Amino acid sequence: MNKELVAKINEITNKRQEDGNYFSYLGLSNKEKIHSAFLANLLNQNGSHRMGTFFLKSFLAHIYGEEYIENLPFCYSSVYTEQFLGQKTNEEGGYLDIVIYIGSKVFIIENKIYAEDQENQLFRYSNYINKYFPTSEEKGIKHLIYLTLTGKNPSLLSTRINIKETPDKKYWKNISYKTDILPWLKCVIEDKQVSCMSIKNDIEKYCENIEDLVEKETMNDEEKDIVNSYSLKDLNNMKDTLEEIISKYQREILENGFKEFIETCLKEVFDSVLFLENESDIDDDSKGYIFEISKNQLPSVCIYLGFQPFPLYCWLGVGDKNTYKKWYYLNTKHPEWDAYIPFDNGKNAEIFSKKLLDDENARQQREGIKIQLKNGLQSLFEDCGYKGYFD
Repeated sequence: MNKELVAKINEITNKRQEDGNYFSYLGLSNKEKIHSAFLANLLNQNGSHRMGTFFLKSFLAHIYGEEYIENLPFCYSSVYTEQFLGQKTNEEGGYLDIVIYIGSKVFIIENKIYAEDQENQLFRYSNYINKYFPTSEEKGIKHLIYLTLTGKNPSLLSTRINIKETPDKKYWKNISYKTDILPWLKCVIEDKQVSCMSIKNDIEKYCENIEDLVEKETMNDEEKDIVNSYSLKDLNNMKDTLEEIISKYQREILENGFKEFIETCLKEVFDSVLFLENESDIDDDSKGYIFEISKNQLPSVCIYLGFQPFPLYCWLGVGDKNTYKKWYYLNTKHPEWDAYIPFDNGKNAEIFSKKLLDDENARQQREGIKIQLKNGLQSLFEDCGYKGYFD
């Protein structure tokens, strides 16, 4: 049992405010231990939710049906994570991700997000059930659960059984985050018994994280299908074609991404930000964006951002709404922002591409631009006599 994770969940529950959630505090990760700790806390009748066996009953009812759980002694249930079964051999041992004890029965959940199967893993866990909980196994009920994002089967390496050849010998139950955990949790938060908003919020945030992981896994499966459907020569030809398309539309990718980035930066500074129009007649290589801003009940003014994509080169202007189109020609640029070239040529589109927003290097570089933009705007407003907009 991972006592540190369970203790952390309990600590967070006691201290968090109404809009808190364990999962964000723990740190979203694709490691099974994080997800196992969250699920086990829900399934534990002594979990931080303080709802007794409600979650455990609803989970097993979802997996096995209402009729099966009617006679289970839930008051004698306990749930653990990372339970050690002893030194690993070919026949026994290892760590159980989640184990549920109810009276004389046991339910084991092997939780797989991205980790690979271990040798003889499910085979060893099945031996544990058969040896110590022989009454657990009932006709049609499999107490060893294999949980994955999209319902994949375990490997022959883990089970010692080729289920394609001998499907009748399958001794585990497949469930998935996509078709089991998500529907169960979404059903749970609609139940009238779950009245605590913080618990609802915790589960909703967790579901959002799981949906992201499932989407990525689904995309990975589609990519594998594509690779398996074509020859290496075909794939190389596709790669060349895609590179041509990316090169052709790189400017458009950068322009759209940078405009959205600038708009987000402005909204962090001013009360109201309204995009007015593109100024595309500057010259063949440059483009301008015009925003109307307001703050603290002061008169609204317009900000002009001139933009040259390759390499990234920007300048700023500020003025009243009636004269903003003259900014560029009147040379109302500001030296603190003018001629700023933050990246190597060709890298700009990557920095502002939506697909790379979670890249740490890109995130740091965007933060640098954001700071320089705000400093440049503040100095420009002061130089041009617009007071109070940065107070």
